Amino acid sequence: MISSLVKKTPSQRNLTNAVFFAAIMVFVLLISSVVVSLVYAAREADHVASRAEMRIVKLEIERQIEIAQRDQSLFSYWDEAYLSLRGKTRSGIYSRAYC
Repeated sequence: MISSLVKKTPSQRNLTNAVFFAAIMVFVLLISSVVVSLVYAAREADHVASRAEMRIVKLEIERQIEIAQRDQSLFSYWDEAYLSLRGKTRSGIYSRAYC
């Protein structure tokens, strides 16, 4: 109200417009920098989560492989040919080839 009562010269109006424009530009730049920072932080968080999940999956696959290997070794049937390569027979006596 008071500003409307006071007559402004064209140079004062130009200065007022310039200050107003500068304030708007600072506000826009501030908001855009916050948005860019948030986008970058979100992408980085996604990459970290992705790497962590890939590590968890890799460890689980390795664990499943170890379990399968252990189970297979428990269930496998070793025949006479394999045992003779080791030098023993089923009865636990060493074969003559290694005596």
